[in-house]
Amino acid sequence: MLLLSGLYAIINELTGKTYIGSSVNVARRLRNHSDRLRRGVHDNINLQRAWQLDGGAAFTLRRVSECAPSELIAREQALVEDCREKGIALYNLRPVVDSQLGFRHSDETRAKFRAAKRVITPETRARMSASARRYAAEHPGEMARRRVGRLFTEEQKKKLRGRRSWNRGKTGLYAASAETRAKLSATGMGRPAWNLGVSPGEATIAKRRVGQKAAWARRSPEQRAAIGLKSWKTRRAASAVIG
Repeated sequence: MLLLSGLYAIINELTGKTYIGSSVNVARRLRNHSDRLRRGVHDNINLQRAWQLDGGAAFTLRRVSECAPSELIAREQALVEDCREKGIALYNLRPVVDSQLGFRHSDETRAKFRAAKRVITPETRARMSASARRYAAEHPGEMARRRVGRLFTEEQKKKLRGRRSWNRGKTGLYAASAETRAKLSATGMGRPAWNLGVSPGEATIAKRRVGQKAAWARRSPEQRAAIGLKSWKTRRAASAVIG
């Protein structure tokens, strides 16, 4: 009978670098890893960056072995040390394996956790907003880079499709009054587009090319083939129209 508990590995097939882990339920843990990596919120920053750089298709998630829950830590530590002795690079951040298996916070501590989550004062919210704005100013573009390569699961897509839009059912321009619509029209009337005649510049064009090449490299062979077929059909249709 196959045990649920055991060891697992997340392997970068391009570089050979590996993440070693253990769990009382390996299948569930691997699904959790995959989901967090796709959403760009994985706790292991090294693994997350590699996933975004090389693409999810470059990684293999698999069970290594099965063992009793009481043997997980010792077996994982032995596997980590064996990989290091063989010169296999690891994404694991800590040299010594530890675990929260069997640990339980006291009722008082858990009550404090719940209370802290429920109560967020206006002062705390203001500090959080100020901190986020300061981080965005000091690290321009960092939040956008973290979202590169992020993919939604089918379940998440269904939730997003079913979410009610804030202006659903309203008529006109977001249900604005006739007076408001007239003011909006008058404000923009005769005003040229802000980017009219503006050239992006060589540096911006170079950045765009690098981004396009990186996006193409992250696509799977199936996606590339589908894009090529679509482009070929478009060119063929245009040729037929031109004659």
